[in-house]
Amino acid sequence: YVEQLVASAEAAVKEVVQRG
Repeated sequence: YVEQLVASAEAAVKEVVQRG
């Protein structure tokens, strides 16, 4: 559960960073 949540948050952050 925690691992999935962390992975989801990390993916979201990566997307935002890539978009700028």
